[in-house]
Amino acid sequence: MAATLTACTDPRPYVWKKDDPLGASDPLFVDGSDAKARQKTEAPTPDRGRIHAKARFVWIRKKPDPDSEWLGYITLGQSIAVSRDGRKDQPGTGTVCETFVPVAPKGWVCVGRDATLDADDPEVARLEPYAPDVRSPWPFEYAKSLETVRYRSLPSPRDQRAKEGNLETLLDRIARARKAPNEAAVRAIDPRFVGVDLSLTGNAVIPSWLPPSTVLESDDNIPLASTIAYVHEFDHDDRAWLLSWDHAVIPRIRVQKFPRSDFHGTALEDGAKFPIGFVRKRNAKKYKRASGGELAATQETFTPRAQIGFGEGRTSLGGDVLLETDEPGTFIREKDAFVVAPTRELPKRLAPNGRRSWVEVSTVGGWLVAYEGERPVYVTLISAGRAALGKDDQMVPASSTPNGVYAIHSKLKTATMRSENRPGRTHAEVMYTQVFYEDYALHGAYWHDDFGDRKSAGCVNLSPIDSKWLFDWSEPRVPTDWHVKRIEPGEDATVVVIHP
Repeated sequence: MAATLTACTDPRPYVWKKDDPLGASDPLFVDGSDAKARQKTEAPTPDRGRIHAKARFVWIRKKPDPDSEWLGYITLGQSIAVSRDGRKDQPGTGTVCETFVPVAPKGWVCVGRDATLDADDPEVARLEPYAPDVRSPWPFEYAKSLETVRYRSLPSPRDQRAKEGNLETLLDRIARARKAPNEAAVRAIDPRFVGVDLSLTGNAVIPSWLPPSTVLESDDNIPLASTIAYVHEFDHDDRAWLLSWDHAVIPRIRVQKFPRSDFHGTALEDGAKFPIGFVRKRNAKKYKRASGGELAATQETFTPRAQIGFGEGRTSLGGDVLLETDEPGTFIREKDAFVVAPTRELPKRLAPNGRRSWVEVSTVGGWLVAYEGERPVYVTLISAGRAALGKDDQMVPASSTPNGVYAIHSKLKTATMRSENRPGRTHAEVMYTQVFYEDYALHGAYWHDDFGDRKSAGCVNLSPIDSKWLFDWSEPRVPTDWHVKRIEPGEDATVVVIHP
């Protein structure tokens, strides 16, 4: 189980619990025999500079108390700086939490089973090379599950036969499909191989180890259409494999990789004028005036999803509304463009001082504008809930994005999202998630590239590049080294305004 959100894959609300989303029965709270087995006969000289995470959730507590409110956490392979403000370590509660150590810029972390001051700890050495790359819009690589299995460690041929059936037949089909001249030939060998990367990686096999429960998710299989976050590819037994974000081993033959979207919005200069538009689709024709003065379609087309400006002209032609663009003498059909026309009405709950950051989201229009006070600073396309529209363009309840005025209350550099209506369905480690109401969030979507159209189950989907920009820009900022921050009372938080 992971720290999960559910509204983005299912509209039912999710409640953030006081301590964590795991529940008191999770191994985080159990003094298990695996922790005792890892105790060393000679304690290493600790590196007092940083605390290194050896678990999915290493909580940053408000006070040196395991029952204290959590402020954030770091995750697998990450580390956090020890505070230098003179605070002293405090005793912990046992093997799981041996000592509370103060961290920067505030809070306390338990050093023990799940975190260590020892930079040379063997588990740290295994985990740190595969930590999420939070400098990038893509902290991991991502793929779609074709109903794949997960192995808890490097599988032997016997393990593979137990989970995947006749291994020799499978390897023979893979070998023949690699030599197939076209997709039709691949389909004839095994239709499940179509669209799958059948090649070997050329990377050496990873060292085998059995990750503990604090590292490895509990799932043995990944249902069809769930997604996978992975950190490495390698070869083993003449097959290509993936190392997932939680260090499970997954056969690459049962996934389809997601291509990276290159779409992103635009930073706005002072004095930017609305409406602004984005071209909706491919082959959106340019309309220009013919020699007789009438408007007519040309063979020229707009670049798909390119940003355009508009002039004052608006006219009709054969039932279509044509809008004048900022390209001299050129019009576009209204239905071929996303038209960004914000209200720019300052929300009442906006902070009186500071940057006064807020975003306006149109669920029907498919756009987002970011502001600092009255000044727009960024514009882009989004994908809101895919629900059908009712009266007055309001969405029906299922898979809808809630209209209203909210404020960001949690920021997660990655978060796994699970569906309640479809058991087992997950979106793994979704990038740059900002929760604004119940479990609804602004977040990156690596599984589609249809921004502007309604696609989500309720959250506001952003392109990965836009999600990274918005996460870094919004308030409050996540402290250096932290993976997750929960907003505290009194902090300025970016306001989110959502309307049709």
